[in-house]
Amino acid sequence: MILDAIKKLPNVTMLGDVTHLNSISSVSVDSRTIQQNALFVALVANRNGHDFVADAISKGVQAVLISEWREEYNELKSKATFLIVHDTNQALIEIAQWFRKNVLKCEVVAITGSYGKTTVKEMVASILKTLGDGLVSPGNYNNLIGIPLTLMNSKPYHQFAVFELGMNRYNEIAKLTRLVQPTIGMITHIGTSHMAYFGSKWGIAQAKHELFDEMKSDAIRLYNLDDEFLLEYYHNDPFSNKIGYTFDSTKANISSNVIFAKRGQPDENMCYEIEVENVKIKSPLEGEHQMENLLSAAIIAKVMNVPMVNITAALQKMQKSEYRNNIVYLGPITLIRDEYNASRNSILAGLRLLKKISNGRKTIAVLGDVYELGEFSKEEHINIAKDIEEMEIDEVYLAGQAMLYAYEHLKKNKHKAVFYQKDPIDWVEQVYIASKTGAAILVKGSRGMKMEAFSENFIKKFHTSPSNVK
Repeated sequence: MILDAIKKLPNVTMLGDVTHLNSISSVSVDSRTIQQNALFVALVANRNGHDFVADAISKGVQAVLISEWREEYNELKSKATFLIVHDTNQALIEIAQWFRKNVLKCEVVAITGSYGKTTVKEMVASILKTLGDGLVSPGNYNNLIGIPLTLMNSKPYHQFAVFELGMNRYNEIAKLTRLVQPTIGMITHIGTSHMAYFGSKWGIAQAKHELFDEMKSDAIRLYNLDDEFLLEYYHNDPFSNKIGYTFDSTKANISSNVIFAKRGQPDENMCYEIEVENVKIKSPLEGEHQMENLLSAAIIAKVMNVPMVNITAALQKMQKSEYRNNIVYLGPITLIRDEYNASRNSILAGLRLLKKISNGRKTIAVLGDVYELGEFSKEEHINIAKDIEEMEIDEVYLAGQAMLYAYEHLKKNKHKAVFYQKDPIDWVEQVYIASKTGAAILVKGSRGMKMEAFSENFIKKFHTSPSNVK
């Protein structure tokens, strides 16, 4: 099918033995992990993929897609077919468009939001597996490279597809929506992530709403009415097949298309349940904030005609990420590894979970910078410090550059135990000493802070494997 898509690319020049094209079975943009029968696409991004063409061919690749010819390629024409286009990045999108149009015939779900979207995606994927095989965008494949690569894995027998859409510029969600062409769309929340690029939460809301703006008129739009921006958008949405959902009983009667849910209580592991349409659904993940994610996933399941009574069992099979809300038990220590990414909202959720699971033990927060806040960085990190004060965290170990603002605020307000270093790994020894008699620890920060380095080295201090990883 990839060859069929390539043949539809406009203005392609082919050099070399075209019979090599018959062996193409996948597409890759990374010469480090490429398989022998893959088409290597030399993208021009942070690194120029044309620099790695020879490396890809040395690994047995027999077809490459390029947009510039280099003298060094002359010696490689006998080993691989060169497909020359005007723009390899655009060509990657056009190949993906062919797959969306000609291969993927099932319901397509697109999820975006400032936070919660990855967890909701994973919950939805677990639930929809009860319908059969599906296509799910993996990991951080949520941009104009990852989404096309995911679409190229489409199969005619897929019963569903779930995509997470990310962005840090205007028009990115719009482009991804036109590519994915979702039949069901959801925006989880509007938060402060990417404030550096949008200037305000309203700007972020506008960028996220590109999903609903670009969806076809008959597609289903799902609104979290507990978000002030999404509530306003819901009221102004002219389409009749919109659906709202909420935990707020005062919003339950806005229209007949609003679904009201009740918050429930946690079990001994701090996994909460909710009640939707008289059915109780239990979260597989710890934390009060997971009730919002659980409701979002349940609403998508309802639209996809999955019975509510089947959701809890399906979620128990959900594969948990090592770096997202992963609770590790180390004797008297409970370690919350939530290192994948961070925003003020998600840090606050993590602090609340930390307090809930501490059971009277010392609470320790190891926090790194929140990225992409621009001119709002100081304000947001001071707000994080205020959250720490409100939650009465016993000891705070901060790392990065922007967390210096939080440190200065906490010191100014006489927080008894707050410490600062640039690198989170420098806190391993001190946190180990402070916690070895018993503590609950939260580790969280933006992806670029590499907070997992702290956790991995902290665990090694015990010279043993975790007694239980949930």
